[in-house]
Amino acid sequence: MGVVLIECGHCGAPLEAEEGERRATCAYCGRQQRVTSARAMHQPAGWKAPAQWTPPASAAAPSIPLRRNPAQAAHKAVRGVLWGVGCTVLLSILVPGVILWFVFAKTSDAVESVAQGSGIQLPNMPNVGVGTNASQPIECVTAGSVVRTNAQVDVGVGPAVVVRNGCQLRLVNTEIRGEEGIRVEGSGDVTMVNGSITAERTAVFASGDGTLTLTNVELSGAKGIATEGEARVRTVNGGIRAEKVAIEARDTSTVSTQNTDLTGEVEQDPSATVRR
Repeated sequence: MGVVLIECGHCGAPLEAEEGERRATCAYCGRQQRVTSARAMHQPAGWKAPAQWTPPASAAAPSIPLRRNPAQAAHKAVRGVLWGVGCTVLLSILVPGVILWFVFAKTSDAVESVAQGSGIQLPNMPNVGVGTNASQPIECVTAGSVVRTNAQVDVGVGPAVVVRNGCQLRLVNTEIRGEEGIRVEGSGDVTMVNGSITAERTAVFASGDGTLTLTNVELSGAKGIATEGEARVRTVNGGIRAEKVAIEARDTSTVSTQNTDLTGEVEQDPSATVRR
């Protein structure tokens, strides 16, 4: 079979088609043509398809240069496939990262909302752990920031949470059980929002220049809060249910309770401060 030259009914470009072929696709505008109904064109000797085609004013296509020849169309198709594969790979990498970022952002927003409503300033903590269930204590003993959300810590012996040496620990929606609850030493810093601390002995102990802020947290144990040195503990919108001593403040430490229900005695040194 030979090759015939017909006119594209859309952009007016010359279009090669095989004799007997029913349809052909224009290499310039991409429109399909019915070969039998298209206008035949004269095919000069040595004719080659132009690399660029500008539709005439009478053509249906807009009068802009078109640079689509068969080779270029094939290249564009290959580029399209490679682009699709590349996007798929990229999304498979980015989507999990976006999900983690979203979880952390929502967690941080919730914490900030609760804390700011109580006038608490929270440090920026980039590391996040979600849904921790542990029978071993959480130990944060090096400088840095850590977040734990929806955690349940149940320790049989010793403190369930230990924070010291400049570590900043943020706990959200956390339940803590142990012989002792949270122990903050040195320059450790703990912020806990929503949860409970249940201890056989002391629910919260802070020493040195450690700080601890509790918002919407219920404490229970033989002793609620014990402080010494220059430590500072603050409770907001919570409760202390102590079998013996609710607050024991020694040295120059400070304990502040705001909208907090207390059950138990309060003991303090003359140099210590207890605000109720």
